[in-house]
Amino acid sequence: MSAGLRVLVTGGAGFIGHHLVRTLMERPETGRITVADDYSTGTPDNLAGLTADVEVREGSVLDADLI
Repeated sequence: MSAGLRVLVTGGAGFIGHHLVRTLMERPETGRITVADDYSTGTPDNLAGLTADVEVREGSVLDADLI
């Protein structure tokens, strides 16, 4: 999964977000996935077992340094 589209998933630790991340991981055209989440409604447990091509950044998308 290293070559291909780069995808940013905001809220990736939430219910819909973590399902989206896992679906994207299975797609051959998906390259690097970045998950941005402040865990206000999601949980880090939802992101357990992700591949090395998924980078998780904790914080708000309102923080320009995060993105």
